[in-house]
Order: sequence, then C-alpha cells, then structure tokens
Amino acid sequence: MDKAKKFLQQHQQELENFFAWENEERIWKNIEAHLENKVAQQTPQIGHKLGFRKVYQIAAVVILLLAVVCVAWFLILPTQPNAEEANSFAENPQLNQIEMYYTSLIEAKKEELQKLNPELLKKLEADFVKLDSAYQALKQDLSVIPNSERITQAMIYNLKLRVEILEQQIEILEKYQEQLKRQDSYGKGQTL
Repeated sequence: MDKAKKFLQQHQQELENFFAWENEERIWKNIEAHLENKVAQQTPQIGHKLGFRKVYQIAAVVILLLAVVCVAWFLILPTQPNAEEANSFAENPQLNQIEMYYTSLIEAKKEELQKLNPELLKKLEADFVKLDSAYQALKQDLSVIPNSERITQAMIYNLKLRVEILEQQIEILEKYQEQLKRQDSYGKGQTL
C-alpha cells in the first residue's frame, strides 16, 4: 500500500495534468471525430455499394422494359383504319424521312457511346434487338392497316425511345466521368 501511495505522490502532478480541462476537451474532440468517422463508414450509399455502372445499367433496363410494354400496348389494342388511309409506310415519304432521321440519330448516339463505354453499348445492343423486332412488327402491321395513326405513333415512339436511352446513358457516363475528375483533382489538391 505504501508503494502505491508513494507512486501516486510522486506522479501527482502528471496525473493532474493528464486530467486537466484542456486534455479533457481534446479527448472529447477525438472521441467525436472518431464517432463521426464510424457513422460515415457505416452509412449505406447505393452508388458505392452497387457501383455507379450497375445502378445506371439497371435504370436502362427498366426504361427498356417500359418501352417494350408501351409498344406491346399499341400492338394489342385494335385499330380501325379510316377510309382516307390509302398509303402504306413504304409509300409515305414523310414517314420514310422520319425513320431516316431517327435511324441516323441513333447511329450517331451509338458511336458516341462506343467512345465512352463500348461494353455498355454491347449490353444495350441486346436490348435494342427487342425494340427492333417490335418496330418490325409495327411496320408489318402498318402494311396491313395503311397509315394507322396509332401504329405510326408507336413506331416513332420506338425510335424516340432508343434515342432517349442512348442519350441518358451518355449523360450518365459523362456525369460519372466528371465526378471522377473532380475527385481526382480534389485528391491532388489535398496532397499539395
């Protein structure tokens, strides 16, 4: 017991300094910073957990499925041709121009996406095959029911949807690349 008492008397000043108000404040700040780090690490972030590419690919698939449902809806509902509807798609130059416009736009967007992410374009091509088969079915229906407004609208919607999907994917990839550049520049700024 004497040894402990002697030790406490010898180190009394050190113990008082250790428990002084300044040290207490520093300790609480360290505890608070440690807790904030723990909370930040444990907070689930969908972008980091799944990966940004995966999230955007899922979004593209959902959009594509919605498009297929819409096209199917146009196909299932019966349409009655008007007596005035005399020309088929092949004979209508305005519809041909619309098809050529969107086809060229789709090809340009595909080239742009190819430069950004060729792997994603390959995945989208598989989905575009479904949209193309729906488009071809609509084209056949239009030859049976010439100038049906519903069918032509569905065909144009199909083409517009492809352009939208490509534009969204390009926009997402560009934003993702911008974010990576900002993070890189932020990280470099921190090290200087």
